[in-house]
Amino acid sequence: MEKTELYSKKLTHGSRTYFFDINRSEKNEIYFKISESNKHAGFEHQRIMVFEEVMPEFAEAFWDCMTTFQKLKKGDIKAEKVDYYSKIRETFANAYVPWTQDDDDKLIFMHSEGFKVNELSKIFQRNEGAIESRIKHLEIR
Repeated sequence: MEKTELYSKKLTHGSRTYFFDINRSEKNEIYFKISESNKHAGFEHQRIMVFEEVMPEFAEAFWDCMTTFQKLKKGDIKAEKVDYYSKIRETFANAYVPWTQDDDDKLIFMHSEGFKVNELSKIFQRNEGAIESRIKHLEIR
């Protein structure tokens, strides 16, 4: 099986052109590729490829970065706050990331199965206070 392009989107801005592609590899793996071409004294070309198994984490990190970018741009948060979040995320990767419905469902189930707060903290990559707060918010008994 040869490489197959499944979807492509092009964005041109000034001397830069960005390509967003979804491809299927020769091994039948689907991956996402972002490429940039820059017409500057010739062409410079850079590329990043994200494979299927890391896509959820990549998308979450990308979304988190875009959300933070917008908040910084609007002045909703200050750069010092971003540094604070970054330091906490070195220990708890999901600190200050909004909870999803899937997270809530998993928390409810695992708490009802007897998982302790310290265990849930490791599983959800959030500090124990965040776990306790979410349990209280969801009114889990």
